Amino acid sequence: MVLALPARTKRLVLRRFEPQDVEIFFGYRNDPAVARLQSWDGISRTAALQFVRVQGAVQAAAPGEWFQIALALAHSNQLVGDVGVCIGKDGRAAELGFTLARAHQKSGYAAEGVRCTVDLLFGVPAIGRVTAVTDARNLSARKLLDRLGFQNTATTHRLFKGAQCAEHTFEIKRAKWRGLAASRQPARPPN
Repeated sequence: MVLALPARTKRLVLRRFEPQDVEIFFGYRNDPAVARLQSWDGISRTAALQFVRVQGAVQAAAPGEWFQIALALAHSNQLVGDVGVCIGKDGRAAELGFTLARAHQKSGYAAEGVRCTVDLLFGVPAIGRVTAVTDARNLSARKLLDRLGFQNTATTHRLFKGAQCAEHTFEIKRAKWRGLAASRQPARPPN
């Protein structure tokens, strides 16, 4: 499924990865504070280069496979993080996950990037539901998803990086997202 990239928000460009992203991507993917609650532990420089090369060349999100969208500052094109998207094999649902470099956390970029990504996903007519799974300890991610209108629909317990943890599954359906999007639109001045 093709997502309409690049896409713009007020402060970000959502785009495919580009060669100049390697060092920043390598940096935040190896920051222990960023990786602590993520499913990955780090990445080699060679793997980061390969990742950026492969993700930059992907033209469509293949059902059942993760596709990473780069989040870059609109004014400088500097990478600040990424949003991962996985379209379900039946094409009717999608899962997303998000990561921001520590220097750019708590700035609203994650909310902008996730909001735009959900808009892109619901721009695909077949997709009716978007989910996100987060570690229960990731309070910032939980609050962000809640602010955007996602609902916590399930909690599972599992072993994660050698410790027991709870994971929350958040979900939003197309109709609810459209209703929330309509309420975010500024009122038009009378003619």
